[in-house]
Amino acid sequence: MIVGALPPSSGTIYYAGQDIPSSPGAISKKYRLGVQMIHQDPYASLNPAHTISDIIAAPLAHHGVARGEAATRKRVRELLELVDSRRPMTW
Repeated sequence: MIVGALPPSSGTIYYAGQDIPSSPGAISKKYRLGVQMIHQDPYASLNPAHTISDIIAAPLAHHGVARGEAATRKRVRELLELVDSRRPMTW
């Protein structure tokens, strides 16, 4: 219900202090970027045919967070360095 896969049968869902309508079409882009499902099956989420950089870059491009290849690579690098600040990214 939180991600909009099912409508709530009763009650209210709040995000950042605002009531989120039960209609999936009315859910804002900000909400969709902030609340997403995380799949727990590593075999389904990590495709060996793609690099980690490609996997991270896909939603950035899809949601328009980074525009263009250079900006996407830069943001992917920043995110990976956040995860492991001991090892900077090399391309």
